Amino acid sequence: MWRGIFRRHYQYLLNMKLIALDTETTGLYPSAHHIVELGLSTHTGKRRSYLMKPPIPIPAAVSAIHHIDDSMVANCPTFAEVWAKVETRIQQADFIVGHNIAFDVRFISAEVLRAGLPRTRRPPSICTMEISKAVYGRDVTHKLCDLAQRLELSSEGQSHRADADADLSMRCLLKMMELGLVEITEDGWQVKSV
Repeated sequence: MWRGIFRRHYQYLLNMKLIALDTETTGLYPSAHHIVELGLSTHTGKRRSYLMKPPIPIPAAVSAIHHIDDSMVANCPTFAEVWAKVETRIQQADFIVGHNIAFDVRFISAEVLRAGLPRTRRPPSICTMEISKAVYGRDVTHKLCDLAQRLELSSEGQSHRADADADLSMRCLLKMMELGLVEITEDGWQVKSV
């Protein structure tokens, strides 16, 4: 896969920094819930997961989805401590990539605000779910696992864990680029063929 991508996009990707991110949370609403895991993945295949202790318990129904429970995060750093480690890397990216990236961005913004941290530059985002809708139409499902299956990619890790989902989002984007379905430019993305 990488050879095809770099053959077509070699020079551009050499000069571009893409970072995929994904969050796992205590629920669906940034105003009431918190991040428990932040995963990052680069277009070069480097990935990292950061567990963090939320100020509220993780509901059992949510733990059943991402398999992160209170005992796993009991001694983990807070969001503010994790953000201090990753903020610069995210800000230096040309684009942040994710599947339903707006969800993750809203949670990060809410956590930054709650922690009293300064708001800083947020790179433009590329949403693999929106690309999937543009390429494959609205008559199919656009969950990350379904997009990966259409692209003949498998997850390299547990689904609904932030680092595995960030990595799979990045690989989906790169595969769609390799297939000539989407092109990334300095202005964002555009569908090449349907």
